[in-house]
Amino acid sequence: MLKIKRMFLAAWAISLAALLAPIGTAQTFPLPSQVNVSVASTVAYDANTGLFTYRYSLTNFADAVLEVSNFYVLLRGSSIINATSPAGWDSGMQWEGLWVGWCACTEDGIVIPPGYVELGRGLPSKFQIKPGQTLSGFSFQSAYPQSPGQFYAGGWVPILIEGVDFPEGQEPQDPGFPANMFRGALAAAPFSNPTLEFGGRRPSVDGFLVFTSINDLGSYQAPLLIDILFGQQGEVVDTTTFKATLNGTDITSQFVALDPRRRRTQLSIGGALKAGKNVLTTSVEGTVPGASRSAKDTDRVTFLIQ
Repeated sequence: MLKIKRMFLAAWAISLAALLAPIGTAQTFPLPSQVNVSVASTVAYDANTGLFTYRYSLTNFADAVLEVSNFYVLLRGSSIINATSPAGWDSGMQWEGLWVGWCACTEDGIVIPPGYVELGRGLPSKFQIKPGQTLSGFSFQSAYPQSPGQFYAGGWVPILIEGVDFPEGQEPQDPGFPANMFRGALAAAPFSNPTLEFGGRRPSVDGFLVFTSINDLGSYQAPLLIDILFGQQGEVVDTTTFKATLNGTDITSQFVALDPRRRRTQLSIGGALKAGKNVLTTSVEGTVPGASRSAKDTDRVTFLIQ
């Protein structure tokens, strides 16, 4: 029960000082956002399983006020399996699957302050990420490809006992998520794109090649992940004829085959990709469904890099 409550209360915990505070005395305490976190991410794709493995490493910089006790990744419509945690941390799905979260809340890491009185609240852990420390070991797998994402992190703070006046908006009944949490950008997180971008206007051949990670007139951040799918409806496609240019520069060789029907590239500003407006043009040949003749599917997608 302790683990469950700690996970959903975003690591609010009782301190001995709070227990000894005079009833009715107004007190202040730091918000869980008073950490300074950077998250490094890596992604590996396994063509045998069709799964991406996402791994994260958290750094809580030395100027942080608090120790990090909670970490959340926004899933944006995707789903995950096989979440793993570093020693002393637990993982779980949060808010009806919108987030995957971790907390430093394993029982063997709990620190019980002298004079502690059980009031159903979480406790601090020796596994929290102290200012100046880095912790790896956060990971999960997903069938969904990566795109830039976001995370939230929270520091452990003591809560006050009943009968003590609280600063406005900082009552312990409100864990303060996400308003009072530290927010940052992720280089990679799973993303479910509910629409496919066909990029062309010829229904008979548009399924030869579709974009699964970008849309025409979309706005994105670098590095940009471009995923393409050949034969979206089972069409016979000659993938050796595939060509791609970005802003007039041939980038065909930068696409890596994930499996026989999918290719991917990740682009950073400085090469063909530029800030502002970009134009991607692709082509591939295949057999027109219901006919024996060959045709070329040429697609053009315009997008912005913020």
